[in-house]
Amino acid sequence: MSIEPTDAEVIAASRDDPDAFAAIFERHFDAIFRYLRRRVGRTRAEELAAETFTQALAARHRFDTRRAGARPWLYGIAVNLLRHHYRSEERELRAY
Repeated sequence: MSIEPTDAEVIAASRDDPDAFAAIFERHFDAIFRYLRRRVGRTRAEELAAETFTQALAARHRFDTRRAGARPWLYGIAVNLLRHHYRSEERELRAY
C-alpha cells in the first residue's frame, strides 16, 4: 500500500525538480477547468486553466507548504485570472 504525497510535499519537491509539479496538474486540473468553464465557457476556460497552472508552476516557491492542499491556492490564481479577463473584456467593449 503506497501513500500518495500531499500537495505540499509535491510542490516542495517540484522546487528542485519542476517535472514533479505534473502531479499537481493531474490532481487539480479538472476541478479548476470546471470552475472556469461555468464562468466563461469551454474555450476560454481551457486557456485560463492552462494559465492558472503556468502561473502556479512559476510561483511554486511562494506556496505555503504548511498547508497540505493546493486547491485553494489554485482557485485563488484562477479567480485573479478571471478578474483580469473580465476587466480586459470590459475595456474592449467600452472601446467599441
